[in-house]
Amino acid sequence: LSQAFAEAVAEDSNWRFLKVVIRDESLELETRAQVRPGATWRDQFDECLTPHLVKGGACYLFYRLDSTNSYGYQWLFMQYVHDSAPIRAKMLYSATAATVKRAFGGEHLASEGTLTGTQPEDLCLSGYDRHLASASAPPPLTQAEEERAMVREMERVQAGIDERQQTLAGVGFNVSDEAADALRQFAAGKLDYVQVSISLRPVEELRCPDRAERLAGDQLGSRVPEDSPRYHLFRYRHRHEGASLAPVLFAYSMPGYKCPIKERMVYSSGRAFFLQQCSQFGIEPDRRLEVDSASELSESALQTEFHPPQVDSGQKFGKPKPPGRRGGK
Repeated sequence: LSQAFAEAVAEDSNWRFLKVVIRDESLELETRAQVRPGATWRDQFDECLTPHLVKGGACYLFYRLDSTNSYGYQWLFMQYVHDSAPIRAKMLYSATAATVKRAFGGEHLASEGTLTGTQPEDLCLSGYDRHLASASAPPPLTQAEEERAMVREMERVQAGIDERQQTLAGVGFNVSDEAADALRQFAAGKLDYVQVSISLRPVEELRCPDRAERLAGDQLGSRVPEDSPRYHLFRYRHRHEGASLAPVLFAYSMPGYKCPIKERMVYSSGRAFFLQQCSQFGIEPDRRLEVDSASELSESALQTEFHPPQVDSGQKFGKPKPPGRRGGK
C-alpha cells in the first residue's frame, strides 16, 4: 500500500483510482485503475467508483482529479460504509480515516475534505456535484430569518426610490372605485376612518374593506385585522387642553409573521404608492405609524403619540442640608 501511494502521487503518475480496505486489522490496497487516454476525471468517475459501492461494503477510495497544486495532481478521498455494514466496520473505518489520509499525504488531497457515503448515490458523479453545490451555498436560514431578509431588501429598494424622488413605476396598483370614493370622502371630512387592502388576484388592486363615518379613538384598535396587513387612515377627533383637534393618522399594520411572505413584500413596497395616492386626494397625514398589533392603536397610545408627556428639564434640586453635629449632648 505504501508503494502504491508513492506511485500515485509521483510526478509521472498515471494512476486514476485506488481502493483501500481494512482486512485483518491491516490497511491493504485492493484494486486500482489507470487514467484512460483522452478521458477527463468526470468521464471516469462513475466507471471507477460505482462497481465498488456495494451493499454492506466498506472501503476507502482515492480518485485523481485533473486539477493540480504545487505538489502535483489533486486527489479526492472518500469513505464509503454502507448503511447495512456491520457496526464494527462502521466504527473501524471511521476511526482509521485520519490514518489513511496521513499515509497518503494531505498536501495531495483536494480542499473538499473527506467525502462520506452510506449509499451508492452519495459517491457517484451527481452526488459529488451535489456536495460541491452544498459546500458553496450560503448558510441556511430559518423561515423567519429568510422572510425578514426579503422584507428588508424590499424596504431598502423602496427607500432608495423615495430618496431619489423617482416615480413609483413597478410598485403601483389599480385603485378600485370603492377605494377612490372612500379616499375622496375622507378628504372631504365625511369619513373618520378608511381601511385599505391590496387584492393580489386577479390583479394587484387597492380596495376598501372597511370605513366609518365617525370612530372614537378607543374603537380604532378593534378595526385592525389580526392575520393580514392593512393601511389605515384615521381622523382622531379629540379635545386636548380645552381645544378641539382632528389630526390625521396613517397606520400601516403588519401582524408579525402570520401572513405569507409575498403579502408582506407587496404591502411593504406599496406603502409609498398609497401615500402618494392620498396626497393626490388632498390627504396629508400628521402622523405615520407602523404597528404589529391592535394594542399599539389604543386610546392611550394615540394620546402618547400626538401629545407626548412633557419632561421638565428645568427642575432644580435643593441644596442638601449639612450633616448634623456629632457628639451633641
